[in-house]
Amino acid sequence: MSKIKRTIREHIKDYLYNYDWLEEEIGEIRESIITPYIETDTNVGGGQSNIPSSPDEMKAIKLADNIRLTQLERMKWAIDDVYNQMDDTGKTFMKLYYKENYLTIDGIAMEIGVSSRTAKRLNTKIIIEIAERVGWH
Repeated sequence: MSKIKRTIREHIKDYLYNYDWLEEEIGEIRESIITPYIETDTNVGGGQSNIPSSPDEMKAIKLADNIRLTQLERMKWAIDDVYNQMDDTGKTFMKLYYKENYLTIDGIAMEIGVSSRTAKRLNTKIIIEIAERVGWH
């Protein structure tokens, strides 16, 4: 495993700690695109627009073009993919350290029956694999 910049590592850890927020944020962005506030048009008899007139087409374009939504979905996919690729020890580590967040790495190492160094290597592996999947490494 190669080194990873501290800022990238901290950014990924932030997403891991706030995974529930990530899911909520994706849902809120999608909802705001699919059911937006629509102001009534007072320009009666105006010219034709060059944008698609179908509301469904507009929603599809906005969903595909939303950069923030794309980035959040890519991060969620990377976290889910890394989690699903982990063995039971890795999954337990991710759940205890990032989701429940009640123990230190040393405490989790004792809880799952591995050495402290192994738990730290596992944490580094998780972060690097997520970084590789989102293209940050």
